Amino acid sequence: MNNGVPVIRYQKRGSICHGFARTFFEGLPGSATTSRIPIRGADSCGNPVRIIVDWGCVTVTPLMYQRTCQCLLDDLMPLEKKVYEQTCRNCLGAESKRRYLMDGEDVYWCSCRHCFLAQCVEELSVALKKLHAYHPGLAQGVEPKANLAELGSAVRASPEFRERQVRPSLHIDACARLVAQYREKRLAEVWEVEQDIAVGQKPFGKNLDGVRHLTRDAAMPRPVRLRLFLLLVAASNTDELKEVKKQQLIRDGGLTPDAHLFANLEHVTRRAGSVQRYSTASAQSERSTSASASSAATNKDPFLKQACMLMETANRNRTLWVGLSLTSMERDHAMRPNGASGGQNS
Repeated sequence: MNNGVPVIRYQKRGSICHGFARTFFEGLPGSATTSRIPIRGADSCGNPVRIIVDWGCVTVTPLMYQRTCQCLLDDLMPLEKKVYEQTCRNCLGAESKRRYLMDGEDVYWCSCRHCFLAQCVEELSVALKKLHAYHPGLAQGVEPKANLAELGSAVRASPEFRERQVRPSLHIDACARLVAQYREKRLAEVWEVEQDIAVGQKPFGKNLDGVRHLTRDAAMPRPVRLRLFLLLVAASNTDELKEVKKQQLIRDGGLTPDAHLFANLEHVTRRAGSVQRYSTASAQSERSTSASASSAATNKDPFLKQACMLMETANRNRTLWVGLSLTSMERDHAMRPNGASGGQNS
């Protein structure tokens, strides 16, 4: 069991997970092993496994434009009570409006709502072409010289044909309007910058330049600029995006009236303290004794010490509540005015 010391597995996504795994490793008693392997299955030696996963994308996902048909519809053309209104021309050439409910009873909606927009357009076009191939006379119009039998067949089939044609044509109309919004708001460029920010593979400077390039364009819609700035703030730390620079970006983007949204977002995405990035030189200097290494590691982040205590508690088969209680007692003790003397007396 390797003396009960856990194996630490982490995702190789940027340097955040690796830095946290190494810092966490220094804070554990004895020696642990770290491994960058696919997170699946159990450890072959029977050692307890602790998995560190970077959930950085979770906080920024609501700010990103999703590419599925339903998400785009909710973002760009939200429906009132799931009712879509289509403008078309009737048989007399006059404009008329048709309203249809997009819900679970709509076969095309159920099959396309979670597909990407390009896939929806392709599949709906194929469905409409199949329908026209099945009724070529009705799709192209009845010939003027048609006999009575052909006219009678057309009249009888016309209601069925219209009913079957209206649904795919309705969704094609919605997709066409989404494509127009997509081009008007330059979402192709926006998505590239969003993905770079969320994945975190590019340096902060390049992401900042990408945001500035898009938001300086006066033609860029205000909601798009706002979401880009909010995404950049949510995905950046205070060392990269300092308060002065952030306020300057808000002013340059003409988003001063929305400054309160940035403050509200920080209550969700930010916390006190930060995980220090691991460096070999600092780790070697801190590794003189196990006690000093543990102290140095846990002092970097106020939340890391609590995590280490919970790990030790779990390895000793104690309850999670005990670990939380010990951490709360230590935190309360540190907040006392005479914390040092109190510790000696206790």
